[in-house]
Parts: sequence; C-alpha cells; structure tokens
Amino acid sequence: DITTDFTRPLVDTGQGKKLYFRLKKNLSSKIKEFSCGSNYSIYMIMLAAMYVLFNKYTKQNSICIGSAVATRMQDETINMIGCFLNSIGLH
Repeated sequence: DITTDFTRPLVDTGQGKKLYFRLKKNLSSKIKEFSCGSNYSIYMIMLAAMYVLFNKYTKQNSICIGSAVATRMQDETINMIGCFLNSIGLH
C-alpha cells in the first residue's frame, strides 16, 4: 500500500532500479559503535531501520522483508562448490 508517483504497469516486468548510496562516516561510526556496545549486528540494526521506514511509508505494522540465508547445514554439502542460498521472509 505504498503510494507511488507513477502508474504501475498492468503487467509486472520484474525490472527495477538500483540505488547506491554511502552513509556519512559519522553515522556509520555511530552504527558500528552501537553494534559493538550491544548484542546486535549491523545487519539487525539496518533491518530494524528498514522496518521503521516502511512503517512510516505504509502506516502498516505487519511488514515482511525477504532475506537470503546460507544453507549448508548438512556435512555432505560443506565441501561442494557453489552458492547455496534460500530466501526467507522476516516478519
């Protein structure tokens, strides 16, 4: 339910854009400092920030964000060459 500034196409093409940005050193240092002083990884902190941002845009409390996870739990796959990833929804 995010409002857009353009009309969505009738058929989803799957094409999107990438946005690259850099955090200012001051903000990056504060995030790292907070991470080191707590039991939270930088990933967890940034994920929480995304939840807050999406909540502000959508006014929804139930938000699911997809994340990739490595899946080499079996001994027979540890020495195999390749990328073993699955996607999970974090709610």
